Amino acid sequence: SNKFTNAMFDEIKDLVQSNQVKTAWKKLKNHDNMFINYKGYKINVTSRKTTYLGNEINFSKTMIDELIGMILETSKLSDVTAFQENNIDKFFKFMYKLERSDSFHILDELYDFIKYNDIEIDESGDVICYKIVNSDYTDCFTSSIDNSVGQVVEMERNKISDNRNESCSFGLHAASLSYLKRSRYGYSDDAHLMKIKIHPADFVSVPYDYDGAKARVCKYEVIEEVDLSLINN
Repeated sequence: SNKFTNAMFDEIKDLVQSNQVKTAWKKLKNHDNMFINYKGYKINVTSRKTTYLGNEINFSKTMIDELIGMILETSKLSDVTAFQENNIDKFFKFMYKLERSDSFHILDELYDFIKYNDIEIDESGDVICYKIVNSDYTDCFTSSIDNSVGQVVEMERNKISDNRNESCSFGLHAASLSYLKRSRYGYSDDAHLMKIKIHPADFVSVPYDYDGAKARVCKYEVIEEVDLSLINN
């Protein structure tokens, strides 16, 4: 086992070491009381109930299933790579930041947005998305918001629709590369493709009409310009 799964088997190990093998086998077979413990999080492997420092958190079942799968797969390895440990650690950081959101439904929406698109979670647990902007680095909608590298773009959250059924609405938009390849929104030969970083709690809505590949957010940071050819391939 490793640092992610040691806590799951503490009770089983103690029973085996005290020669209570039958009791240990029953607990392992039923595993109703097996938990993943990591940095204040406790996840029941069977019920998926998740708590942080004792307080229950209503994360989406899809997200918890994914996390448990990652950890259980990792626990089977004799040598856990830094890459695997890093991915699991990023996931927990992402969960911690997402739990800061004051929106109940975004707990369900956001992980689907990540899972089914070419979206990554960075080292700090933030979400990486993309935008096409004009040749002068202003936004394509108003041509007034500076989206050059280093800019932090923000607007009041209560002015952005959190209704998933409302496909086009006022707000800041973030997208997956796959969405930009399909829609070509804002594309021109002299446009720029910008990579942006978003705190999970700053997501407002993931509209259904865009197949969950575009989101409305209230704040993002422009971190890099990437080659426009990424959406041409």
